[in-house]
Amino acid sequence: MANLTPYNLDPSKIDDMGDGFKVVPPGTYNVVIVDSDVQDTKNGGKMLMLKYQIIDGQYVGDTLVDRINLVNSSEMAQKIGLSQFKNVCDAVGHKGVVKDSNQLHGKPLAIKVSIEKFESNKEAGKMLDSNKVEKRMAKQAAPAASAAPPGHPAAGEAPPQRAAMGW
Repeated sequence: MANLTPYNLDPSKIDDMGDGFKVVPPGTYNVVIVDSDVQDTKNGGKMLMLKYQIIDGQYVGDTLVDRINLVNSSEMAQKIGLSQFKNVCDAVGHKGVVKDSNQLHGKPLAIKVSIEKFESNKEAGKMLDSNKVEKRMAKQAAPAASAAPPGHPAAGEAPPQRAAMGW
């Protein structure tokens, strides 16, 4: 038994996030970096994890995660990762050496995302969707209200229930 009193947990005041992360449709989104961390990779390298938050349009407030190789045993993977890091710095207008990833936080940029499939680690053979950041660039003009693609609501309508990813 665990005493939860110190945590003042009231379910009526907690946002339901479903069973995991939301997946946004492929496209270009204006975002800001709201969190970052350097993490170890499975192969002994280092990657920069960037958490983006969408700042306008239909999916405002949703978050996406980007993982950028900083140190990798594959020379090509490391070059690609460092190029992606440069793209983030250029997009937010950062010049010079980055001593702390916090220097990149809160500055608008745009990311182009796609959807990729991966196998659930909870249910063998079950394929799930995940967003993948394909490109990092300068912030784009705010999206104009336009007809929504099939399966997505038009501006002003409630967004569809998006599948949550089960990790």
